Amino acid sequence: MTRLQPRTVGQLLDAGFEVIKFRPRVIGWVAAGVGLPLLVASRILVATTSATGAQSGLSDVLVGDVTSNTGRDVVVAFVVSGLGWLAQMLIGVAVAGIVTRWLVGSDPDIGEGFATLRRRGLVAVGAWGLALLVKVALSVVTCGLGVLVVVPMLSLLAPVIGCETGGVDSFRRAIRLGRRRLDALIGLSFLWLVVGGAISFVTWSVSQLLGELLSSRPAWASVSVQVIGVVISLFASTVQASVMALTYLDVRVRTEGLDLVLDLPNTFGADTAAKASSHG
Repeated sequence: MTRLQPRTVGQLLDAGFEVIKFRPRVIGWVAAGVGLPLLVASRILVATTSATGAQSGLSDVLVGDVTSNTGRDVVVAFVVSGLGWLAQMLIGVAVAGIVTRWLVGSDPDIGEGFATLRRRGLVAVGAWGLALLVKVALSVVTCGLGVLVVVPMLSLLAPVIGCETGGVDSFRRAIRLGRRRLDALIGLSFLWLVVGGAISFVTWSVSQLLGELLSSRPAWASVSVQVIGVVISLFASTVQASVMALTYLDVRVRTEGLDLVLDLPNTFGADTAAKASSHG
């Protein structure tokens, strides 16, 4: 990786793809091992409840006519969205841990990528639960307006957990860092919203096409659509995790001189630099 420097939103997006291209095997296997079980579970839940008219996302419940849904439909929508958010959180933690190790001269393999998640998994799940409660509460109380600011700030939560050693204070740490580049984070959050909409449209279009081509085998058509949806969602989540890991580093370079901290090995040794970078 080149020397750290402040980056624009466009540069962050480009660098996110460069992260995946740099070690595609490590990033791909770690992201698949972390995200696939959760994404598959959410797709199975969608497929098995679609016949009853269950909503496929939390936004449909919060924005749509909730009175037209049964209690079961609402629960399904929360569970499906929650599983997707949890997959994104865990992938973000693992990818951020890998990227940070690169910066101190290490080249972690697949096993070390999963080791980061084992060390920080409990903190990640707890932070995910707290973030989920905050998002839902703000969506209900402010009719969705509150999440326009809070969600972008919390988008740094996964890399904070994956790169630093804090526990409960990781939530507050993510918000403090998020405030420093709120404009860029809002832009990125809007981009993820657009990408999510595009994924939903592509999945729907493919389902219509496969429904026509495999009209005699509807079960095969349904399975094919869900598999395509999982693959697209996994790739999008991996790209998002890579971009947010670099955004986290960008914030720390701009406001905490992380690039200077990483020069410490030249004077004090590699161990000192690694500890300084992980503690923020």
